Amino acid sequence: MNEVKKQQRHSSISPPSSSQQQKKDSSDVAVWFTISARIKKDDLPVLNKKLEMNGFKTFNEFVKAWIKGEYPKFQNNEQVEKLLIRLRK
Repeated sequence: MNEVKKQQRHSSISPPSSSQQQKKDSSDVAVWFTISARIKKDDLPVLNKKLEMNGFKTFNEFVKAWIKGEYPKFQNNEQVEKLLIRLRK
């Protein structure tokens, strides 16, 4: 039992509880997970600024966009394309 708790403590995503599994088995209900990240207190303003610079209000918005494949946004920039062509020569 302690080994299972140790695995869950070190796992980035916890397995569904038995009640969640029963709900999923009984119908097509979505199962939600809570994830978290540990960062230093001094890094929080940096994270918030980078999220804001990339158009996200919250970390949750960023994660959802990343999962959907909406981030990072690669744009075809003419200057970048010309630079790549010059580098390949």
